[in-house]
Amino acid sequence: MGAQTDEKANRQSNLFDDAKEKGLLISDASGAPYMIPNTSFEAAMMDLTNPETRQWIKGLMYKMAKTGVRGWMADFGESLPFDSCLHSGKQFSEDTYMTDEFQSQGVHWRKS
Repeated sequence: MGAQTDEKANRQSNLFDDAKEKGLLISDASGAPYMIPNTSFEAAMMDLTNPETRQWIKGLMYKMAKTGVRGWMADFGESLPFDSCLHSGKQFSEDTYMTDEFQSQGVHWRKS
């Protein structure tokens, strides 16, 4: 999920704005990022059906790994709204990310 971080003093970049500008987020019916209420903030989800999103995330992870990061936690990803609009044009279903296409590219949803 991506969230606004404007109020964070140590913020180095705004990945939310970057993802939004690139069209990498799950959309609502109007085409705007689908903002999901989550405790005291709203967040948007990355659209993994978009190959550009997967490349973007891989690039971020690679940069972080080069700095010594050895783990990644993607929290709240299980809350994809049923009425969200995906890059693939398909409607969300239980097996959206369980296809051969995704698994062959190293996307393993719900796997730990």
